[in-house]
Amino acid sequence: MLGEHAQTATKECTSEPLPRDKGGKGGKGGEGSEGGEGNKCNEGGELKTPLPDAAGTKIVNGVAVGIATGGGVGFLPYAPGSFGSLLGVALFFALFSYEAFAYLAVLLLLTPLGVWASGRAERIFESQDDGRIVIDEVVGQLITLLPLLLVRGLDRLPQGVFFSLVVTGFVAFRVLDIAKPGWIRRVELNTHGGFGVMADDLVAGLFGTLVLAVATFGMLSWMGMGAR
Repeated sequence: MLGEHAQTATKECTSEPLPRDKGGKGGKGGEGSEGGEGNKCNEGGELKTPLPDAAGTKIVNGVAVGIATGGGVGFLPYAPGSFGSLLGVALFFALFSYEAFAYLAVLLLLTPLGVWASGRAERIFESQDDGRIVIDEVVGQLITLLPLLLVRGLDRLPQGVFFSLVVTGFVAFRVLDIAKPGWIRRVELNTHGGFGVMADDLVAGLFGTLVLAVATFGMLSWMGMGAR
């Protein structure tokens, strides 16, 4: 896959920006995004090459791409970011029946894995915050849905209300991730690499948590319910 790009880096460094994906994520890869930080050069002024095409590297690259794209979800042709968020919702339901510790453990594991995989995938795809990278949406969505862990003990909570809160969390995160108001945009513009891919979605997830917490506790108060 990368063999044709693995030549020695002897090209002169230019000011042309690295390509940045224009499709469907609504963030760094959304419509209207400008180019990236420029060609990545070492201190000697030479262009940094993509990852070498060795057998061991192929395996590591495959793992990185698998994680970064959410098991291939990022390769969907339309709205990969939204489908990445839906993958986060599916993972939420898969983990919801377990103890909160398991949910937090998965979240804490996926975050650094996402940073590593996103950074490597950027080099593989040769594009900053490529639209195929959706692990940031998965993690951001899981963060947004954190307040719903607090309603686990509410036996009388109607399923319809619970699912409406999940939808609220999904919509809140997608709006924040696409619009990127305030601090979310600042984080996006001032972070780079794998951490830069993840950072704005982590912040969007935190703001989404606040939105969902207000909605959840407002609903519980209106229904006269409280966690045990």
